[in-house]
Amino acid sequence: MPPETFFDSRWERFTRAVGQIQQSRAEMQIVYSLLEAIPPLSRQKDVFVEIGSYSGGALYTYAGALACGATVISIDDGWNGPPVTDCLKQTIEGLRHEGFVGWRIGQNSHQEDTLACLRKLLGGRPVDFLHIDGDHSEAGALKDWEMYSPLVRAGGIVAMHDINTPRFAGAGAAWRKLKAGFGSNYVEINGPPEEPYYHAGIGIVWMGGS
Repeated sequence: MPPETFFDSRWERFTRAVGQIQQSRAEMQIVYSLLEAIPPLSRQKDVFVEIGSYSGGALYTYAGALACGATVISIDDGWNGPPVTDCLKQTIEGLRHEGFVGWRIGQNSHQEDTLACLRKLLGGRPVDFLHIDGDHSEAGALKDWEMYSPLVRAGGIVAMHDINTPRFAGAGAAWRKLKAGFGSNYVEINGPPEEPYYHAGIGIVWMGGS
């Protein structure tokens, strides 16, 4: 059996405490390794923004690839209901206890005042990692990209979840439109078909490349 990684420990800790993370473990592990390899400006000042956090499984797990003291911001309007939102709030509080600067913006990501609130929290800092997993319609995913990707610094990463599943065809359509402009600066991650949960695909683009 291979030794447990820090990714494994965070994944297991969340699933034991809260429940199943609604993403492919294999896909997330690849994204996690890419995050660890981002050339840092200053690792204590890393900024991770997630649009659509559900109960916070990806938020909590991916934060482990950043240095303690990094800023982790969830934009989630609570559409999934109070029990799920309460779990997300507890997840963010747990990140604070670990030394992260954790915030939740409980508004629709497509509202201009949501973007303004995020800009205020950032205080002029760029985003290192943007995870788009909110509105899964084509128009909604494209809107999230249009509004938030300009905040990501050159060399930073944008990930879009659910690009390869009929269940969320809109997100896949949005990704296909976007990637046409990415040149060779993107990858698509697909977990093994035998994986039991959410083999959905993640699109990754490195910002500022040709």
